[in-house]
Amino acid sequence: MKALRTFPLSSSGEPNGITPQHMRDLLAGSTDDSLQQALVDFLNLMLAGAFDQEISSIILGGRLIALSKKDGGVRPICVGYTLRRLAAKCANSHVISRRSQVLQPQQLGVGVSGGAEVAVHAARRLVSNLPAGHVVVKLDFCNAFNCVRRDLILDSFATNIPEIYRLVYSAFPCQPVSTFGSHEILSSEGAQQGDPLGSLEFCEAIHPLPLKLHSSVKIGFMDDLTLSGDLHTVERDITTIMESSSETGVQLNVDKCEIITDDFTEINTLAAFNDFIRVNKEDITLLGAPVLKGKAQDKAIQDKIDDLTTGVERLKHLQAHDALVILKNSLAMPKLLYLLRSSQCSNYPLLRQFN
Repeated sequence: MKALRTFPLSSSGEPNGITPQHMRDLLAGSTDDSLQQALVDFLNLMLAGAFDQEISSIILGGRLIALSKKDGGVRPICVGYTLRRLAAKCANSHVISRRSQVLQPQQLGVGVSGGAEVAVHAARRLVSNLPAGHVVVKLDFCNAFNCVRRDLILDSFATNIPEIYRLVYSAFPCQPVSTFGSHEILSSEGAQQGDPLGSLEFCEAIHPLPLKLHSSVKIGFMDDLTLSGDLHTVERDITTIMESSSETGVQLNVDKCEIITDDFTEINTLAAFNDFIRVNKEDITLLGAPVLKGKAQDKAIQDKIDDLTTGVERLKHLQAHDALVILKNSLAMPKLLYLLRSSQCSNYPLLRQFN
């Protein structure tokens, strides 16, 4: 029941339309605990991996939604079956605090409240006091969640979290079916789309990699990795990551990797950084938030103003209540609040324009 209450009120429905709110309403109006007990029994079967592959391929699948990326690519979002998501939430709540302690401080994307904000604030202190001859690199991986090796995921769970191994394993051999319109797409590699355990699976699988690196600062937020240290140590770590791609399944997307330093002269002589984007300190962003005051922060807030201006004109065509829900939950407020918590926005002039 606690796991069921953690679903946001607006959680989307699975392929057959059932939402977590439907379950909450049914349980709230029941006259006995028979439905609750039936749910418990069903979830225990899922946690035990007791379904055959034909059943698992359905119940572990979901409904795909395609969103456009800023670079023109496609970001698939998978809405899984509510019962599967509920089982994963129960499993996750059982292990997350223990495993989060193990994954820290290199990994802040699992079980760390406000982990993204922590990463941005740490990066601000780092960039503001960067020693001479040191660099900061932001690493981008190609389709990391879909490429990480499944045997690494299973080995890690078998060793470290055996109590939920069967649930994790059940999603791999059956190739769960994700539907997109009239199309069916099989999940055959990487952490499965829409799996609530996907973040934990990915972080567990690649955790040995940052432990092998020697940079003085390593800040990971799931598949976003930021390194800092003296130039040649960071260069060796980049080489280590590239050489480890066959072991992990994830590869650097060097065209999107960034390097930040006070002097780019020596960097231009090192082959490892040839394709990295050179970024000045005042332009650096991390996890969608500007790190320092300057052009990046101006652009971030101006973008929020422009989005809100466009959105307000369109919201006028909706009923007032619907417009308010969209404004509050998705259009402006969540991202703005994240920006305010992550960046140095106190008394920032552009905020008056947003207001």
